[in-house]
Amino acid sequence: MTPGARIAAAIDILAAIGGGERPADDTAADYFRRRRYIGAKDRVQVASIVYAVLRHRAVIDWWIARASKGEVRPSARSRAIAALLLIPACPSPAGGGAWTAQDIAASFDGGRFRPAALSPAESRLARGLAGRTLTHPEMPRAVACDIPDWLEPYLAALYGRRLEDEMAALHQPAPFDLRVNALKADRETARRALAAEHIEAEPTPWSPLGLRLKRRSPLAATAAFRDGLIEVQDEGSQLAALLADARPGMRVVDFCAGAGGKTLALAAQMQNRG
Repeated sequence: MTPGARIAAAIDILAAIGGGERPADDTAADYFRRRRYIGAKDRVQVASIVYAVLRHRAVIDWWIARASKGEVRPSARSRAIAALLLIPACPSPAGGGAWTAQDIAASFDGGRFRPAALSPAESRLARGLAGRTLTHPEMPRAVACDIPDWLEPYLAALYGRRLEDEMAALHQPAPFDLRVNALKADRETARRALAAEHIEAEPTPWSPLGLRLKRRSPLAATAAFRDGLIEVQDEGSQLAALLADARPGMRVVDFCAGAGGKTLALAAQMQNRG
């Protein structure tokens, strides 16, 4: 995909997230499921734009209002433009470094599969954002922390002077953790199976069943995933299941199950008996 096509896909996903009631990850997964032609590397690039906007929407909207002087309203399209220019996690079409206003104009050219050409107001927005960083000393505290105005006093009472540090930590992407299915493999066997398909993983620091990928990789096509050696599950959830100390023959209720990841972990601890 061209850079413009990836941006167009990100805008489509952002618009779907904003207009619906489904979780963001479900919406993105459904979009990619319906477009099998989008390769794994392109999916990573598209997702990086989408999640950059979702993580920093308050800051992005503040910058859009400031840089455009109210000419441009926040939308999936304008937020994508701002994210590309403001957030280092969105690599430029040259393969790294910051996007420029010229890069934006070249990608928003109305070509096949690419977003429509920039309006004059959007061109001014791109020029106004080029070279900026996310932070600005005039931002209200709630905006700088990317939290709703109404929530700030509650979090400030909870965290005090640590509020900015706590919110910055929450904005970091979560690690990509896997749980090894102990019914089928041990951790080293699963790690070697992933390594055979060029996916690097290392043991998690706390869970004895966990592997942490060094970089995000598509897993659905790997033999380790197809054969049930691994499941995607963050280390915290693994620890919660382990602390339940479920054993074969017990009757266990996962009373707050969502997708069922901890239920699977408990079933493995019970060796499918109970």
